[in-house]
Amino acid sequence: VAFQVTNGLLRPPVERKDPSPASSPNSGDSQNGQNMMPPQRVILGAFPVPRTPREAWRSIHQLTGLTALGMGMYQMQSGFKLYAMRFQTAAIVKYFWMYVAIFVMTLIVLKLYVIREERKVRRGVAHAVSTTDPDVTEDEPQVETVVMNHHTMT
Repeated sequence: VAFQVTNGLLRPPVERKDPSPASSPNSGDSQNGQNMMPPQRVILGAFPVPRTPREAWRSIHQLTGLTALGMGMYQMQSGFKLYAMRFQTAAIVKYFWMYVAIFVMTLIVLKLYVIREERKVRRGVAHAVSTTDPDVTEDEPQVETVVMNHHTMT
């Protein structure tokens, strides 16, 4: 725990991006290849090499978290086995792993759903309805109603 707190305190600040498009690294003289950001390198074809100290910190933080998660799962499994041995009861390790598998599958399904929805938004498939009337849907045409009283008809 102390390591994670220290790690959090040592986190590098957020990189500031210049809001002006002229000084952007992706703008400028892009026809001859100058001022272009190099493509990000990857390790083993899947793990991006950090470009900034904050990205390096994030990678270390994620690795530390996954390691702690794995060690915790191992501790749970070995604790269930030791409990069963000590008190001569049935081991519930298989139920623990079934629970973990269901949890992981749920996370995967949710992540795939989020990725699908993000792709829809990027492709412009999801349209926002610009009305405040909850009864109006995207398929129904919006008709403006004009209320006329007897004074305006004469």
